[in-house]
Amino acid sequence: MFDWETFSFEHALYIEADLAREAYGKLQNDQGFFILIDSRSRRIAFETRDGPLPPISLLECWKDAEGGLIELYVIGLNMSWTFVLTHEGDYVGPYFSKRKWQKEDGMKQMRLDLERWGIAATTQ
Repeated sequence: MFDWETFSFEHALYIEADLAREAYGKLQNDQGFFILIDSRSRRIAFETRDGPLPPISLLECWKDAEGGLIELYVIGLNMSWTFVLTHEGDYVGPYFSKRKWQKEDGMKQMRLDLERWGIAATTQ
């Protein structure tokens, strides 16, 4: 069981694939972020309170010691958003979600955010 299966099993409201990448690219890093890396051999976590978010091109090239894909979570320090790259590559994910999307009016909030970011989406 992987933590990102919250999304693939539809226990949370999210966007995926290129829409997730685009939403992550629109984020402003004003609160800091965590990066959690989960590979077959180890788990690593670190946080930063300043500096830019790592570009997706950098995140997508991280591999484990054996050269395999890893689980990578980038999470806003205030826990308001999450971006996930899975070990499945483009087959499953990536995923992007915001905490406020999980509330009763979450679908409306998601549409408002996507519209504000200029992202045209067909959402679930």
